[in-house]
Amino acid sequence: MVLDPEAWLKVITIPNLGIHHLDVGGDFLGAASFDVYASDGNQEHFFQTSGNRTKHIFWLPWGEVDQAVFDSIYVHGLDTTTYTIHY
Repeated sequence: MVLDPEAWLKVITIPNLGIHHLDVGGDFLGAASFDVYASDGNQEHFFQTSGNRTKHIFWLPWGEVDQAVFDSIYVHGLDTTTYTIHY
């Protein structure tokens, strides 16, 4: 049996492009997503996930499916990987 080392993904959201409500998700959360509001300012979100693998992340302005952005992140085991979203 191979055990994946745990890892942490730190997602930073910075509202500076005029979008007021952002939906963020990916396979580091399972099937879930989380909401970010520009009125809350810069935010840091930490997620525990399995490490030494590529994780997928997406974000989009609330209700604007055609504006979704998809990306991949390699998350190192036993470490924290930071990913920043400007919206």
